[in-house]
Amino acid sequence: MILLAFILAHAGFMAFALSMARHRRDLHLKPIGTRHATGLRICGYGLLGIALWPCWILFALSVGIVVWIGILSVAAILLAALLAWPPCLTMWSKVFHLTVSMAARLRGAVR
Repeated sequence: MILLAFILAHAGFMAFALSMARHRRDLHLKPIGTRHATGLRICGYGLLGIALWPCWILFALSVGIVVWIGILSVAAILLAALLAWPPCLTMWSKVFHLTVSMAARLRGAVR
C-alpha cells in the first residue's frame, strides 16, 4: 500500500512537471496548450489527493497524513533528481526502450 501511495505521488508530480514548458523542453517534448497544461495540473492534484487514501487505510488519519507528507517529499525529491540529472534520465529511457522492444518482439513471436 505504501508503494501504491508512492507511485500515485510520483505520477502526480510527473503530471505537474509535464504541464510546465521548461520541463517539457528539458525532456525534448513538444509544447502543449494552456488547456492541456491545466488538465495535467488537475490530474496531478487528483493523483496527490488519491495518494492519501492508502496511507489513511494503513494508519489512522492523523498518522496517515504524516506518512503521506513523507511520501510526497520522497517522490518530489526523486523526481527533482531525475529531472536535474540528465544521465539518469538517459539511463531510464534506455531501460524503457529496451523493455518496450523486448515486449514487441515477444508479442511478435507469440503471433
